[in-house]
This record gives sequence, C-alpha cells and structure tokens, in this order.
Amino acid sequence: AHTPPTGDWRDILVLPPVRERRNLYERVAQASVIPRLGVNYLERESRNTSLGAAGEEFVLALEHRRLWEAGARHLAERIEHVAKTQGDGLGYDIASFELDGRECLIEVKTTSFGALTPFFASRREVMISEERSEQYRLYRLFKFRTTPKVFVLPGSLRLSCQLDPVQYRASIG
Repeated sequence: AHTPPTGDWRDILVLPPVRERRNLYERVAQASVIPRLGVNYLERESRNTSLGAAGEEFVLALEHRRLWEAGARHLAERIEHVAKTQGDGLGYDIASFELDGRECLIEVKTTSFGALTPFFASRREVMISEERSEQYRLYRLFKFRTTPKVFVLPGSLRLSCQLDPVQYRASIG
C-alpha cells in the first residue's frame, strides 16, 4: 500500500483534466478501428479490490494530513473510513470534513493508468452525488502504482462526468 509522500501533500493534488470534445461521427469512426483484445483491462482493474482498498487508505491518510496540517486536528481524528466501518453500499468511502467543520463525503476511484481512464460508478454513488451534492467529492486517484496524483470532482457526477449505462440487471418475466 502507498502512503502519501513526506513532502507537501498539495504536490499530489492536480486540476481535473479536460477531455477534448469530438462530434459523434468522429467517436464512432474511432471506436470502429480500435482492435478488440480478449481482455477488458478497465473492467479487470475495477474489480481489483486490493487496488481500490489501497486507494481508499491513501486518500484517508491524505485527508488526515490535510486537516492536521491546517490545525483542524479535532476534525482529522473524526475522519471515518465508512466503506470499512459501515459497508460498501453508502455511495461514498470516506466521511471527512471541510476546515469549517462541514461534513465531506468522499468516493475514491483508483487507477494505475492515466487521469482520463474511465471508471465505473454505481447507481448509488450517482444518486448520493446528486442528493448530497454540496458535500459530495469524487477523488480520482491515478498513476497509483508509479507517481500517484489525485484530482477532485465536487458535486453531482452527472454534472462533472459523461455517464454511459454499461450494465443492466435482467430479471425473467
């Protein structure tokens, strides 16, 4: 597991990337020439629970350090890794705080790939990001195995991400 480097934790924090917008025709044309490999690396990585857990621990330490160094030690001590203490179905992984004491709900998405790598978001995560948008933060941790960096997407995932339905639960009848 990685722990935040000993330097300034702000060196890990970067601005969210901006993906260039292409028209539908260009996206379809590009998708049709991509060779299909037998392995879906994105899906494999998303199911890698040890990578996800390590990313959550990394962000937990980062948040603790952020609050501690800002003099909000009483808040740093109250951060909770709710994915461990209450289960993984809340729609966020960590309950932290803003410096003024307001609660901050953090969902961590970790990849060993680059900043623009797509990720999977559950229906619950999207719902909580909308219902509690003032408190919700998605921390996108990328290049985790080499040089970890993180950017933050605040509020509703519908406003900060392009959401594509990729999975359905099917029932007979």
